[in-house]
Amino acid sequence: MLKNKKMIVIISTAVIMVVAVIIIAVILLNKNKEKQNEYNNVIEESIDREKLEMEFKQPFSNNENEYVEIRQEVEQAKVGKYDVTAKIPKITIEEAEAEELNQEIYRLAASIINQATKADKYVKYDMEYITYLNRNVLSIVIRFTIKEGANPRRIIIKTYNYDIVENKQVKITDIIDREKENKIQEEINNKIEESNIRANQSISKGYTAYVRDTESKIYKIENATEFFIGNDNILYIIYAYGNQDYTDEMDLIMYKL
Repeated sequence: MLKNKKMIVIISTAVIMVVAVIIIAVILLNKNKEKQNEYNNVIEESIDREKLEMEFKQPFSNNENEYVEIRQEVEQAKVGKYDVTAKIPKITIEEAEAEELNQEIYRLAASIINQATKADKYVKYDMEYITYLNRNVLSIVIRFTIKEGANPRRIIIKTYNYDIVENKQVKITDIIDREKENKIQEEINNKIEESNIRANQSISKGYTAYVRDTESKIYKIENATEFFIGNDNILYIIYAYGNQDYTDEMDLIMYKL
């Protein structure tokens, strides 16, 4: 009987020790996760968004590399009618998908140039581009700057992302997971809300401003069409309202992948 009691005590003690070890392990694991999350947050907050926005507004480099070259340079001018300069990029990869992108870029450039040369009012038009290569993703960012008569300056942004290994176009959902998607969606929502606060403040002072439709589906991350991966593996999502309207207003969301 005494032996049985002893055995029960030993077993009970062993069980308690095992449970204690498990509890301690769980606590340490959660602490490590918390530390990792804090570390990730520090990385995200280390992005100097104001500086990056200013850099994005600078002239593009029209750079050539192993995968991109200048397909055509356009300089056309007619006094009192138009002044057009354009550098049209081309992906040099000999694949059907790459060629499809090249044709899309060329058609877009040709369409806007033709509109400029046929405009009733004087038009100043400039097309420039910049390229990046990150994690096998080749990104081409094209900016069209248009000033037509007395209309406001218009900026159109188009981006093209191509996987040089898989030889296919890249969607934004191809480069972010669910956790990042939720965080980036929060970034988008905050940015649009901040932009509308500034816009409404300007309107209240008698100025004109571009007000965002916060209910628009364009702000759902899965619907983002203009994006690229820039230097330091930073994802840029661009809402260029000049793509539809005569404005140079845009919202730029940045997130370190």
